[in-house]
Amino acid sequence: MPHTKTISVLIAEDHKLVRSGFIKLIEELPDLFVIADVEDGIALVKTYFEKLPDIIVSDISMPLLSGFDAAKKIISGDRSARILFLSMFDTDEYIYRAYKIGAKGLLSKNISSGELNLAIHKVLNGSLYFGKWNETNIEELLFRFESISKVNKTSPKISLTIREKQFIQLIAEGLTNQEIADRLSIAKKTVDNLRLITMRKLNINSLPALMKFALELTASEKNFDRE
Repeated sequence: MPHTKTISVLIAEDHKLVRSGFIKLIEELPDLFVIADVEDGIALVKTYFEKLPDIIVSDISMPLLSGFDAAKKIISGDRSARILFLSMFDTDEYIYRAYKIGAKGLLSKNISSGELNLAIHKVLNGSLYFGKWNETNIEELLFRFESISKVNKTSPKISLTIREKQFIQLIAEGLTNQEIADRLSIAKKTVDNLRLITMRKLNINSLPALMKFALELTASEKNFDRE
């Protein structure tokens, strides 16, 4: 008699090949089945409340609505929602932001099927899964970023143009320059120039430093002039 799968998973990933890969990976795991899959954040929110899956496995960078923003909407409507993010960026900044939103975990997309299975079951059993940041030491991460937030609130505000603010926000969402160009309907060369101008204005000399700045800024309630 075949074993009946009982744990429903909603997958959100905008790249078709990557999404197909995760569907296959999850369907091969015991107890798990994919109840639905979507390719953008708006569809993620809509499908969640239609299907009410046991767990969401979601990318962060998606069209129409980012994974983070979709998660906020879902959790505001259902505080019991269990969301596990998969991203090419599993840095401390991303983990902090995912945790503060209310997600239950964040993993690198380069994980094995065994780790994915472990993470899903830990989250379903009420635990968190953020790699090295577990429930016993995540307070250290929170303290570090809350300290950054306090410093930013007392620092002089950074004056950026509307376009520069949009660029910083999209960098924080993990988009590449080409994806930013597509989102803003501008040429990639324009985005390249915008990056150089913004980095010069912020006195930032590397792309990793720009990413860190963008994530810290969004995590600390966006210390921008809101003109």
